[in-house]
Amino acid sequence: ITDCYNKGNVTSDGNTVGGIAGWVNNYTNTSKCYNEGNIESTGTQVGGIFGSSSKGNTISDCYNIGYIKAAKYVGGIGGSNASTISNSHNVGTVYGTSYYGAGSIAGKNTGTITNSYYLTDSATINLYEVTVQNGVGGNDRNVVADIEGATISASAEELASGKICYLLNGKTAGTETAIWKQTLGEDRYPVFEDKIVYYNCYYDTYL
Repeated sequence: ITDCYNKGNVTSDGNTVGGIAGWVNNYTNTSKCYNEGNIESTGTQVGGIFGSSSKGNTISDCYNIGYIKAAKYVGGIGGSNASTISNSHNVGTVYGTSYYGAGSIAGKNTGTITNSYYLTDSATINLYEVTVQNGVGGNDRNVVADIEGATISASAEELASGKICYLLNGKTAGTETAIWKQTLGEDRYPVFEDKIVYYNCYYDTYL
C-alpha cells in the first residue's frame, strides 16, 4: 500500500477501523500514506492509518492529522500494532473514551516502533477524568513512558521548525531522495511534497 491518502470522515460502530485500511495482514508494506479525515467509532482498534496490523507487516513514512476517537486501542497511526512502524508522525488529536488504550502513535503495541514523532499531549483518555497519554497506550490508566528512538514527543514549534522533518528522513536527510519535505514558515508539520529541509550545524538551525 503506497502513496495513498484519505481526506474523508469515517464513522463506525464496529471494530478495526482505519483511514487507509482496517486490518493490515499477510506481510504487507504500507508507506507514504496519510490521513486527514476524522475517524470515529464506538468500537476498538481504530487508527488514522490502520485499525489493526499483524506481525510481519511494515508501516513506514506515514502521518495522521485527523481526529481519531474510539473506546480503546485507538492511535494516530494505528489502533493495535503488532508490526513495525517507522519514520512516521501524528499531529492529530487521539481520544479514547475508555480508561486505557489510547496513544498518539499506537493505542496498543506488541510490535516495534522506531523514529516516530507525535504532537505533545495529543492523546487522552477520559472515562471519569482526563488523563494525557504518550506515544503508546497503556492499561488501566497507566501512562506508558516513551522509549528513546521509538515514540518521541514534539512541540508544535519543533514540528514547524523543520527539525522533525529532518529527523524523519534519517540517512537521506538533506538529499534529493528525502521522502519528508516541508516549506518552513508555511507547513506546520512534515509532508511529502514541498521543499527539502537542510540543517545548518554552524547556526544549529533548519532551512
